[in-house]
Amino acid sequence: MVHVAATLETPERASRTFIEATRRMLAANLNALVGAVLFIGVVLVAIFAQLIAPHDPNFQEPADRLLAPGAERPSDPAEHLPRVLSELMRDIDIPNGIGAVGFGEGDIGALVDGAMKQQRLLATCPRDVTEDDLAGIFSRSLELW
Repeated sequence: MVHVAATLETPERASRTFIEATRRMLAANLNALVGAVLFIGVVLVAIFAQLIAPHDPNFQEPADRLLAPGAERPSDPAEHLPRVLSELMRDIDIPNGIGAVGFGEGDIGALVDGAMKQQRLLATCPRDVTEDDLAGIFSRSLELW
């Protein structure tokens, strides 16, 4: 009769067997080795993220500060970026709205009709777009500043 305890592996032996099998597999398969190295790298970066990049991940420098660091700040922060972008557009001579490239008040109906045909673009809008919405956008876009 064979003793049962002799046939069972100890945890140390099972661990050693697993490690040896994994080592042989990685040595034989370059793709598995590359994947294992990448996986271990990602895990290490995640573990040591606070040491690697000790900054507040929720803080982002607003675009308006990068575009115009010395610009005067309005009382409403939401007005600053449009103001900075308008100044940039003037500085690089972008036309002042669609009126500056030849469209007028009389062209708004044709622009709306053309835009309503672009359903692949309008479908991504988070709300339903009506002809009145587009007419208002085009009217306000005739002159930007």
